[in-house]
Amino acid sequence: MYARIKPLLDSEGVLALAELPSEELIKIAEEYRRRLCELTGAAKAYTVTSGRGALVLALRSLGVDPGDEVVIPALTCTGVADAVLSLGAVPHLCDVSPRTLSLRPAGLKRILARKKTRAVVDSPLLGTVPQMEETADVCNVTGVPLVVDVAQSVGCTRLGKNLASYGQMAIISTNIDKPFTTGRGGALLVMSGKLTPGTDAYYLPCGTQKPDEEVKALKGLAISDRLLSSENYEPFTSIDLGFAYAAAEGDAYDLTDLLLGAAGDRAAAKAKAAADKLMPVERLSYWGRFKRRFNPSSAVPGIGPPEKLGPLLSSVGGLHLELLEEEGERRRRLADIIDRELTGFPATEAAYWDLDESDSAWPLRYPVLLNDYRERVNVVTRCSKAGYEVGNFIYPRPLSNHFPYFKLSRYAGRYLRGAWRTAAGMVNLPLHHEMTPGDAEKVARVLKG
Repeated sequence: MYARIKPLLDSEGVLALAELPSEELIKIAEEYRRRLCELTGAAKAYTVTSGRGALVLALRSLGVDPGDEVVIPALTCTGVADAVLSLGAVPHLCDVSPRTLSLRPAGLKRILARKKTRAVVDSPLLGTVPQMEETADVCNVTGVPLVVDVAQSVGCTRLGKNLASYGQMAIISTNIDKPFTTGRGGALLVMSGKLTPGTDAYYLPCGTQKPDEEVKALKGLAISDRLLSSENYEPFTSIDLGFAYAAAEGDAYDLTDLLLGAAGDRAAAKAKAAADKLMPVERLSYWGRFKRRFNPSSAVPGIGPPEKLGPLLSSVGGLHLELLEEEGERRRRLADIIDRELTGFPATEAAYWDLDESDSAWPLRYPVLLNDYRERVNVVTRCSKAGYEVGNFIYPRPLSNHFPYFKLSRYAGRYLRGAWRTAAGMVNLPLHHEMTPGDAEKVARVLKG
């Protein structure tokens, strides 16, 4: 798994928090928000129940209205496009660099020169360190606000500054597949005190997550912990499966038994067996398919008003945040080993980890860009036979080729060459908590054949 949650799943971690009175939890939650500000340099942190909700809150605070254009990466989480579309705004896809896995500053400059853009969202992927100062400079010159999505890069620094600090605002997702987790959740980070009054106006009326929803999220965390392992590392369905099952059947399980007893394994097995039942394939009529073809936004999931993250899950985030740097250092050591093994190997290009001495990466995975994309199937197969689950890429296609967002290609079309190059030629090597230095050496050698 990505999030190292094992130390939290014991009687002194999550269970101890669950026994605290609400007043104590609120104090711990406030400390969590303070530490988020300390880590990223934010003036204020607003914790919500999802990263997508945090982006909606950010765009509203920046004055994005229906019909406004928002630039987003062509290769990113569909939730970024969902947040823009939910406001009635228009996503404009900008190409990404296969090396930095972030927006191309030159491409962004061409788009902003049209003077039609209301906001820019950049989403650095997999814990690499892009040249964020260039993207920020392009936005500053044109006066367009930048929102940095550091869901996968919250522990990264560029020129001694956290990546979040390069935008007017930043958002974090704290799902289980991120550098640190609250089970389910996210946060909006406002980098300037001048923007906090406007953000308060949207945030304060938000509802607060109910205690029973927090407990179900913790049960989903416990089940997902059993699902995500070195044997079942890559399939992304397993990330949401534990939470979906906990939402449907969580009342039948005791939290303590899920965390410490045999119930966790039983629930994980039942969650796998119930996957088809919980997530059925949607069958549409002819007119339903016709409508989606010409109005793809009708297939975008609805986003309700963002809710404030409950104090219990915020407290879990505070516990896990204490492990962030320790885990990042472990992953950097593993990435250094793979770097060393792949040095001089002509079939791949190395990832951008540290561009400057003051940079620091937080490798979520180890991305390898193959010079010949046709070799990807062979690489994945070799690693799988050696016992390592190696993914094609975290997002297998650019948004312009991803239903229901394919219609977005009209805004960029053939100019998304970097996104297509990345999607076609990238593989990801695991860096999860069960990986050892010996594993890192072996998986790199297997990749080389």
